[in-house]
Amino acid sequence: MPATLTLRGAKKLEKKLKRLETKLAKKIVRKSVREGAKVIHKRAKSNATVVVTGGLGTLFKKALVIRAWRKQVRGSYGMSVGFNTKKYPELIGYTAGSQSSIATKKFTKGSGRKHFLPAALEYGHVGPGKADSGAPKVTRPRAFMRPAYDYERQTAIRVIETKLWDGIKEAVR
Repeated sequence: MPATLTLRGAKKLEKKLKRLETKLAKKIVRKSVREGAKVIHKRAKSNATVVVTGGLGTLFKKALVIRAWRKQVRGSYGMSVGFNTKKYPELIGYTAGSQSSIATKKFTKGSGRKHFLPAALEYGHVGPGKADSGAPKVTRPRAFMRPAYDYERQTAIRVIETKLWDGIKEAVR
């Protein structure tokens, strides 16, 4: 479920935006939301290299992107900070039994289950094999996306509000 932000004074903003042309209003909202997403995106990239160290952290940093939501509800607009798996297929790994390897950058969809590496690190996972006690090996979560959102949420809201008002003022001139 995506995290959401709620703006103060949304009714007042909505009235001002309705007075503008629809195309211009959408452009203002789109730019404002993108600027707010950039704040969270920047923090997530920073967290990726600090929390997830080494080559994998660098890969996560390069693969993080901002995307507009594909399906929009009328009257709302959203963006998400996520990973570009088409440009970076190494983010999708395959379990033992497949012939894929991050080290050799050889990726085949043979036998074995597919898994998404950023999610495995963000939420933790059970690894192959057994620990000394006989229980499954459990890797603790190393969250880097959620802390970025939690830390920068209020800043993103302020940026969106400021950019919206600036865009409306500029359009009215």
